[in-house]
Amino acid sequence: MEPIVKTEDLSVIYGLGKTNQAYGLKNVNIEILPEEYIVIFGPSGSGKSTLLNVIAGLEPPTRGRISIEGQDIYALKPFELARFHQVSMGMIFQAYNLITSLNVLDNVTLPQVFQGEAVATRTAKAMSLLERFGIAAFAKRLPQELSGGQQQRVSVCRALINDARLLLADEPTGNLDSKSSQNVMDILSSLNKEYKKTIILVTHDPQCLHYADKVLYVRDGAVVKETSKEKKKEMVDEGTAAVSISKNLEELSRIHPDLSEAKIKAKALANYLLSSYEEEEIDRFESAIEARLLGNIGTEKFRDFLHRPFEEGGVGLYKQTADKFSHRVEAVMSEVELLHSVNAEEGAPKKISPIDIRVQDMRHYLLDTYEGSLGKEEDLIRFDAILRSRITGEIGKKEFERVLFLSATKGGVGLSRRTARNFSRRLELVLVL
Repeated sequence: MEPIVKTEDLSVIYGLGKTNQAYGLKNVNIEILPEEYIVIFGPSGSGKSTLLNVIAGLEPPTRGRISIEGQDIYALKPFELARFHQVSMGMIFQAYNLITSLNVLDNVTLPQVFQGEAVATRTAKAMSLLERFGIAAFAKRLPQELSGGQQQRVSVCRALINDARLLLADEPTGNLDSKSSQNVMDILSSLNKEYKKTIILVTHDPQCLHYADKVLYVRDGAVVKETSKEKKKEMVDEGTAAVSISKNLEELSRIHPDLSEAKIKAKALANYLLSSYEEEEIDRFESAIEARLLGNIGTEKFRDFLHRPFEEGGVGLYKQTADKFSHRVEAVMSEVELLHSVNAEEGAPKKISPIDIRVQDMRHYLLDTYEGSLGKEEDLIRFDAILRSRITGEIGKKEFERVLFLSATKGGVGLSRRTARNFSRRLELVLVL
């Protein structure tokens, strides 16, 4: 089966080439199959909404490729992309994004207006959807006269009216109470199971994980883990555990400011895994976890210590329980190691020649005060290349300015004439000093 959504080495870079350059997404490779229910899960600022915006055609990537139903959407012209978006996907937002001056019925029919559907046809479709979701009685009311849950159901109707196969939901329950949140999640689940819609939902709420066929865990702009439907129960447990352990860590840090980081982490994990055990058993388990976290003992010795009888100095767990707890601790350690290795790779020093350093410094000098953006990584590569040529004297001032102004399709950078002239003058000033 061909994926309905596929990304290849997808990256979004903000402030490209500047000293404050930052990754919104970094080398994301995912495949989403038709009729799958996908949850993109991560903390605030992790890049999950950026990924959804790129999939939606709202934010072009700096590098890489994304295809929807086999179409490279960013290869389309703007009007073609708008048309593709209308027929291929529907969007549901946290803030509903309903037009307050239009009534409920007109909000739902709006996508059909842009499709050129006849009034009678689009009204019938909209009323059918409003009936399905129990809000037909509010068709003539303004959005602000409805509750948050009712407004979100209106936005679901609007997303469905063009019968798109793909539904994108960005924190759809973020502004709702628990009852309305449950109602919206049940609606999305029904659309996936009964109406065969492909759902991509962004959330930071672990309670949403059990709805998914697949969960993509996003951190620092990268997909660091992917869990499939076979592990649904494990995903919910992990999500709940993550919240529990996180809160426990914060509390323990306040209570025991004098303890080492490893000791606090060991306490938090022990409290989570041994909540029904005696204090002495927990103390020994903490010591074992601390030793494992510090690398003083390996996996086998850790497991043996958990299983060893209490009177012989161990924790005294049943072998099956010892195996289960050991597996959980190793799983947590492997995920932490993965995240640390990603961060280490990002921060690892790279050998760089003096001329490369000079090019980088000059690029920062020119771009940091530039209000615009180069946009694509290819533009940055061309910019660095022409900058290097000028610094090494391969080209003169006029040629440097000409290539900066030249369009990207002709091998230039594509800056405005005024910006190209300004950059040229500023660089020449530095070169003569």
